[in-house]
Amino acid sequence: MAEFQTKVGAPKPRLPGSIVNPKSFTAATTDGSLKPGDFAFKVASEYGQDVYIVSKTGNYLRGIVKHGFMPYTKGVTIDILVSGAIYAAIPDGQTPSSGQAVLCDPASGEVTYGKTGDPNDTGWKVLSCDPGNGLVVYEKL
Repeated sequence: MAEFQTKVGAPKPRLPGSIVNPKSFTAATTDGSLKPGDFAFKVASEYGQDVYIVSKTGNYLRGIVKHGFMPYTKGVTIDILVSGAIYAAIPDGQTPSSGQAVLCDPASGEVTYGKTGDPNDTGWKVLSCDPGNGLVVYEKL
């Protein structure tokens, strides 16, 4: 007898951009520079205030790119997690620890870690980290 699936729409575990705990999302159009787990910055509005073009760099942080099924090429609409918890890749040379603030340089998109209130504080915190698999979980309530 065939087995039936027990979950529908469950997040892909242990991939950058996989949702751990969803709170709030927004949709945006990518400029092609983003991948799942990246911070997304608003660079322009399209069709009024409801549709944004997002990039890896910019002045206004929107959130973190959610993992999806489509390629993240220019012009594709993607989901951005505004609050909740999400997996991200640990940046090369970084060693995050639980409770640290997640910092993202809006000029380069480079992610580092520090204290709440440090320059480029995103409002996200490190919830947990597993250097063995190269992933970190960020949380923003």
